[in-house]
Amino acid sequence: SGLLSVAGEEQVKAVQGSIEASCLGAALLGPPPAVAQLCANVLITIYRRGARTTLYTTVGQLLSWLSNKVSPASAPAAKLATVHLLGGLCAAHGGAMVSLCLDSITLLTKLTRSAEPSVR
Repeated sequence: SGLLSVAGEEQVKAVQGSIEASCLGAALLGPPPAVAQLCANVLITIYRRGARTTLYTTVGQLLSWLSNKVSPASAPAAKLATVHLLGGLCAAHGGAMVSLCLDSITLLTKLTRSAEPSVR
């Protein structure tokens, strides 16, 4: 996220789609928490420096991955990485997406109470 922090808005927008796809794809692989947090930080930076229009789509996609039984993020490590992404985006951009942030908090609360210890 270091280069993204100094890149111009148009430069960030030009690569934003591929960065989003890479970060979401990495989450589905179930990376270690440090890598998931790095992906979250990258997403936070591109939505801060680039276009915010896809922020809502991305958060909606993450919510659907966590709430659906049949999901590409069905493995516990992938769920945990998705939680990292969602939590980071809500912490950084929650004011810009109040209703989605509320949905996220509700879902994350349910997940922490779930029977799956790997997600807690």
